[in-house]
Amino acid sequence: MRKKLPENYIPSIFNYCDRWCERCHFRSRCTLGSDPQLNEIENDMENVDEEKRMEMTIDYVANQFASIHEMIKEMIEKDGGNWEAFMKDLEENPVEIKEPTIGQSAIIELAKSYGYKVFDFFKENDWTNDPAQISSKILVLPEDLELHLKTMKTAFENIQFYAFFIGAKVHRALTGKANKELYDWDDPIQNDDNGSAKIAMIAIEKSTISWLAARKIFSELEDDSLTFLANLQRIKKELEKEFPDWKAFIRPGFDTEPNAQK
Repeated sequence: MRKKLPENYIPSIFNYCDRWCERCHFRSRCTLGSDPQLNEIENDMENVDEEKRMEMTIDYVANQFASIHEMIKEMIEKDGGNWEAFMKDLEENPVEIKEPTIGQSAIIELAKSYGYKVFDFFKENDWTNDPAQISSKILVLPEDLELHLKTMKTAFENIQFYAFFIGAKVHRALTGKANKELYDWDDPIQNDDNGSAKIAMIAIEKSTISWLAARKIFSELEDDSLTFLANLQRIKKELEKEFPDWKAFIRPGFDTEPNAQK
């Protein structure tokens, strides 16, 4: 059975957001963010270890795919189609997925590599997840300690959250571009490739701002932050070559409603 749509829902808003549901003020109007199962999982995750969180996430994703499967079947049968015939046709005539070009693949690998390097950085510098240790390093600064502590907590959270997200969206944008003939996108601007590129760019911008904040407050992070900033700028530069019109893409909700958080 198809899920009940939330009141005043925004169609497809979840396709071009950063998937940080707990921070999104559109959550109650999103078919994904308002899912009761997702809310329940988030509450349960607060008291379990990382391995259990991963297990719960995998189960949730599996359930989502099952729901999508049922929804597609329902839509086909509602339109008078035959589900068994549809599945047989897919099996006998598989869709050929083209690989991105060598240059596009290099961008994808660069973005994925950034994520793994960030992961290793925070694993090696575990003090970044300890407010007490962060505070001790900030004490040498004359400015307000609480303000810096809040700034760095947000910065480190942003950097870690977007580390692999950037690679995922860059991959989606470029593989989509390589297979654009498979999709029914008539508009050269309003298409999934541009939308994926735009949210990747937004994540790059937020990560860049966060690394700049870290570099300003912690002198010992200057070399690492410069390396990561250079990586982000390279990804951004290459992505702009592939998607010069990414800024013009209109994201549902975020670019269409007044005072929306980007």
